Amino acid sequence: MRIWKLTPLERADPIWKLWNAEPIFVRAESEVEARKLATLETLEYLPMRPGQPIAINPWSGHKKIENPAPPTLCEDITDQTSEYSADGPAAVLRHGEHF
Repeated sequence: MRIWKLTPLERADPIWKLWNAEPIFVRAESEVEARKLATLETLEYLPMRPGQPIAINPWSGHKKIENPAPPTLCEDITDQTSEYSADGPAAVLRHGEHF
């Protein structure tokens, strides 16, 4: 497994009004899996508002039509951290909502 750090690229982007912009640390095999786990972890915190469209989860890495850059950076930090172990199952290790 690898350790991935997901961080917002531009905290001033209006998309972050709905989401906690604290970095998310994930143990996963790939960037795709890390983004999927981060997205699933943060779904329960999405404020649903009746009558409004569903917001795009910025942790997924999907790009908005008006902005072709993804809202987050997902980087492999396995060799840069001793705080997290690469051993174990795929999981979100830390996110601002929980810690």
